[in-house]
Amino acid sequence: MSPVHLVLRVAFVIFAVEGLIMLALLVMAPAIYPAEFRAHWSMAAVDATVLLLVCTPIIYFWVIRPYVVARQRAETESQRNEHALQERVTELEDAQRKLEQQGADLVRLAAELKIASDRAKAASRAKSEFLAAMSHELRTPLNAIIGFSDIIKTENFGPVGSVKYRGYAEDINASGQHLLELINDILDLSKVESGTDELHEEDVAVPKVARSVLNLVRQRAEKGGVALKLDLAEDPPLLHIDRRKLTQILLNLLTNAVKFSPAGGKVTLRARLSPDGGYLFEVADTGIGMAPEDIPKALSQFGQVGTDFDHQLEGTGLGLPLTKAFVEMHQGTLDLRSEVAVGTTVSVRFPAERTVWPQDEVGPSGVAAG
Repeated sequence: MSPVHLVLRVAFVIFAVEGLIMLALLVMAPAIYPAEFRAHWSMAAVDATVLLLVCTPIIYFWVIRPYVVARQRAETESQRNEHALQERVTELEDAQRKLEQQGADLVRLAAELKIASDRAKAASRAKSEFLAAMSHELRTPLNAIIGFSDIIKTENFGPVGSVKYRGYAEDINASGQHLLELINDILDLSKVESGTDELHEEDVAVPKVARSVLNLVRQRAEKGGVALKLDLAEDPPLLHIDRRKLTQILLNLLTNAVKFSPAGGKVTLRARLSPDGGYLFEVADTGIGMAPEDIPKALSQFGQVGTDFDHQLEGTGLGLPLTKAFVEMHQGTLDLRSEVAVGTTVSVRFPAERTVWPQDEVGPSGVAAG
């Protein structure tokens, strides 16, 4: 029961009692009590009535009114809070509807993106499969052009009759060789992308392959005035790898290093074991180098870093991406570090699982192989 209700009930009881007393005095007192006693009762009733009339306003202003005012304020504040809460609920419902709409839009866009991505992958796969299937048809006529031009320039069947013709034959041969290299790179990359390139792995003696590749680029290096150096560890273990892929990896890296090194430069091929027991190859040059921000571009397909020196050189921008793909096919990694006007170092790492130690030797872990 609230204080207001309690006060009102008490006041009502007091008024009722006063009324009964007054009624009793007016009706029964003349017959029962003497006049003097009735006078005292009448005065007492009047005093009680006056007291009640005085106390009632006091009780109202001190007890009832503050409570009523506080109650009204509480109700007003409650209504205000309820209104604010309702507005907030409305805002949240609107936000939820917007989020649901955005979510639906994102789902739709993701579905459209997946469809477009699948189509692009299918087109790229079809292109790669086509090029891989056309490898024989593309290479055969080029090999014929290169072979016959080589016969003409070397005059195997007698003189051609004019020095100019021999010069033309040399140009045809050089252009054919360059075009064949380009086609080979494109076809090899297409095979990797289409998943049709197979590995023929074997245990390979790294020094033999390294010296063979170095001999392949030696003529070009000497022509450009670039010194070559081979740095091999003593009695290195074998490497379980596709021999042709390893040859192409080292050949691409050395060819790039020689190509981008000016006269008087130096190119070094290092092969050794890494601390974790894997194989580490490094090709370092003292060439023109590149800025760190250009490295991702150099590793992308057809990516070429533009420099004045670069414009004088041939290239398609497929060498490094193809090399990186070959390395990753063997679970390896390729890292490139470079500085402008200082040089470039390309590091190729193969995991320790590909290191093959002879049965009677002990690997870097101290445990006998086999």
